[in-house]
Amino acid sequence: MLQTSASGSLRRVSEMLQGLTVFDASNDVAGRFCARLMADNGASVTLATGADANSASVPSWRHLNAGKTLETLDVTDQQIFTERVRGSDIVVCNSPWQLQACRNTDDRIIAILVTPFDSKGLILGGAGRK
Repeated sequence: MLQTSASGSLRRVSEMLQGLTVFDASNDVAGRFCARLMADNGASVTLATGADANSASVPSWRHLNAGKTLETLDVTDQQIFTERVRGSDIVVCNSPWQLQACRNTDDRIIAILVTPFDSKGLILGGAGRK
């Protein structure tokens, strides 16, 4: 599929993010799918796998993580996480502290916090449905 860029030139959609490095530290469907879309569009995506590496034979796991390089890493350890994100262009985060660690490490990192809902509940501010 071809798409016209802002300059008017045609590029393949699968090459739109070519040259960008993405570190996927997410552990849920939404984050993994976000990073999968980046891989589908040409980014070099590395997935941090921990305990869920044993799920690699499950079709849904394979689908969400297709096109990614796997790296066994404990992304719950702040020091390990901080060292690993250095040099990444985009980081798909799993928690607010990871988002802050990206900002503290390099302000050029695009850090994305993907959660099923906002961090306090279904409605912003944690009020929930009334």
